[in-house]
Amino acid sequence: NPQRTGFGDHCFAWTGTEMIIAGGHNTADATVGINKAARYNPVLDNWTPMPDIPFSFAQSSSVWTGTEYLYGFGHGSSDMRYARYNPVSNTWSATLTAKPGLPNDGTGKVYHQAVWTGAEWLIVGGYDGANGRKECARFNPALNRWTQMPDVLKYTIHQPFTWTGKELLIFSCWNIDDDVSVISYTPPVEVYQYVKQ
Repeated sequence: NPQRTGFGDHCFAWTGTEMIIAGGHNTADATVGINKAARYNPVLDNWTPMPDIPFSFAQSSSVWTGTEYLYGFGHGSSDMRYARYNPVSNTWSATLTAKPGLPNDGTGKVYHQAVWTGAEWLIVGGYDGANGRKECARFNPALNRWTQMPDVLKYTIHQPFTWTGKELLIFSCWNIDDDVSVISYTPPVEVYQYVKQ
């Protein structure tokens, strides 16, 4: 089993036939990421090692697009990185660019929300070690293009969220004394709305 390394804060996604596990950390320091990944086939009950990720991250995020595995951000680097994995060629392609709406110093990208809409990867909020962040962006892999989104209405740090098929719903309540809110974002309309406050 290639995953017996004590991973914590790793990423995963279901491809339709396999579960992909990537990144995480195996030390007491969650800011030290690892660059290992593997695929698990539940029908065959076996693990297949993947090539090493081009960089190391923990507390990052990932999504499955239907053809590619998108992975990145989080602890482990002072810059903003993400990578694309193609299971057909069994290869990673790493990208390092400035992302609209995301802090380029690498902060705020742990404990963020990430979801696949069917066409885009949405990255919302996060944490910089001291404060919640509101920066957001969406990525279209077909166009290889990032688009800045409006800042989310409230800080969102590792909050429950879901994609309904047409809108992103975020349950926003970090501290026990916080007001409970449900925030909605429906692309391509660049507006957040309170569903419940």
